[in-house]
Amino acid sequence: MEFEAHADAHSLLNCARQIEQYVALRDGKQVLGTTLRLLNPATGEWSLYWADNIRPGLQPPMIGKFQGGTGDFFGDEEMDEKTVRSRFCWIKGGSPRWEQSFSSDAGQTLELNWIMTFTSAATVS
Repeated sequence: MEFEAHADAHSLLNCARQIEQYVALRDGKQVLGTTLRLLNPATGEWSLYWADNIRPGLQPPMIGKFQGGTGDFFGDEEMDEKTVRSRFCWIKGGSPRWEQSFSSDAGQTLELNWIMTFTSAATVS
């Protein structure tokens, strides 16, 4: 499935915190989401918290860090009443990319299930 979305991200507290608002129309339904990203300056790790209008409450954090141009973040999610290991991978560059993978075997194998490629609104024609 392919769809367009819009995200606005803002840095807070000297870039040690970020908040992002996400809006998409997927399967004819509006999806609204917010990500809060918190940096631990002592470890360089980020904790990413997600909330949306699909699932109630704040989702458990994805925790990880960037090395070079890639950031790997891991956490657990509920999927079809089962806990799955989730991986977010951020790839920096001219068109940043975000990938999500799930694992039903505690991270031994990962199945890529979502890719987002970002384009700056200033470059969209």
